[in-house]
Amino acid sequence: MAPSRIEDSNLSTLDTKRIETRIKPKLLLSQLPSDEMNTVDFRGSSFFKTNENLPTPDEVMAMSNYPHKTFYDPPPVIFDHLGLLVKFGKRITIAEAQCMWAMKELFGDKVPVPELFGWRVRNGIVFIYMQLVRGDTLADRWDDMPEKDKISICHDLHGIITSLRELQYDDTCGPFIGKFFLQLLVLSMLIRTGYFRIY
Repeated sequence: MAPSRIEDSNLSTLDTKRIETRIKPKLLLSQLPSDEMNTVDFRGSSFFKTNENLPTPDEVMAMSNYPHKTFYDPPPVIFDHLGLLVKFGKRITIAEAQCMWAMKELFGDKVPVPELFGWRVRNGIVFIYMQLVRGDTLADRWDDMPEKDKISICHDLHGIITSLRELQYDDTCGPFIGKFFLQLLVLSMLIRTGYFRIY
């Protein structure tokens, strides 16, 4: 979005200064996909351009090698041929999916978040269906990475944090501690699950 321009009417024509301000992204809670729905498909996402349905929770669990059938904290399941990663388990929450959706809607490519395709809730277990981001994780490459590349990544991270700090909350609902929690959740989610990839 192009910045709006404000002119100071108190200045002379020769001294007129234009001050550029950007409209900061604002998170309205009413715009978030409802967490009361157990089945959500984002039919406008890229997945549904070539596929009719997401894999069922039963198909996801059948693909999992997690030994504990409580599915408390299993590793994600990858459907490589579909370009799909499914994050699931009893520790996973719909709030994480809402967070991914909000970051993509509010910041676009400024904050690198996988595209969200949908979610399911089955017997208290949340399944988040998202874009599979191929590449090496930053954790795997960091130790052998040249110093100039590390500095470049730190600049990228600075830009991401700067974007997150611009986020405004829905003040119609009163104080919203989620503003701070949301920023921490996004950053920890990106780092913890290896969303920062090296191509």
